[in-house]
Amino acid sequence: MLVGILAAASVSDWNDDAESTEAARVALESISLRRDADLVSEPPSVESTPEVNTHRDGEPIVVPVVEVELATDEEPDRATGYRIAGAVLGAIHPQFADSRVRNYDIHLVYGDDSWIGEREKRRIAVTPALAGRLGREPDFDATDLRREVEAQDDGDDEIPPVAWGEPLNYHQSSAATTAATTAATTGTV
Repeated sequence: MLVGILAAASVSDWNDDAESTEAARVALESISLRRDADLVSEPPSVESTPEVNTHRDGEPIVVPVVEVELATDEEPDRATGYRIAGAVLGAIHPQFADSRVRNYDIHLVYGDDSWIGEREKRRIAVTPALAGRLGREPDFDATDLRREVEAQDDGDDEIPPVAWGEPLNYHQSSAATTAATTAATTGTV
């Protein structure tokens, strides 16, 4: 029975109906991508807001995941990716002001969507502190964001910030954690 309780407690909850997630979705409806607008095939959207942990105060820690569908088969250049990410973060960060955010994941989706393969994705993961600078500091722009994220990226795609990586599957990561917790608890390690 203890195993079942631990398994249920360890799997990510999806906080997609939270007020902040809905507010972020609304904010993205009116986002201005300026010169990059033609590169985007669909408006950016909050795909999910997984709860990745629980803070000591009992509040959930979340990772808002935003997907940006690009109208290209080629990987976008990083300058373009960061301009788009900067605009997205400027729209959604204020919506999560009352939430405990570990990081924001911006997924740039591109490539051929055919029956033989899935579209490619590149992930830019940004900490709330860096996202906040976009709105607080008038001279801090997408170029500065890129420079800071690249300088702070330690090469581990699971630890933000991530400059240009592969997307994480937060549900799968939680399932692995659950399996490890279950094995440790039952002594089947």
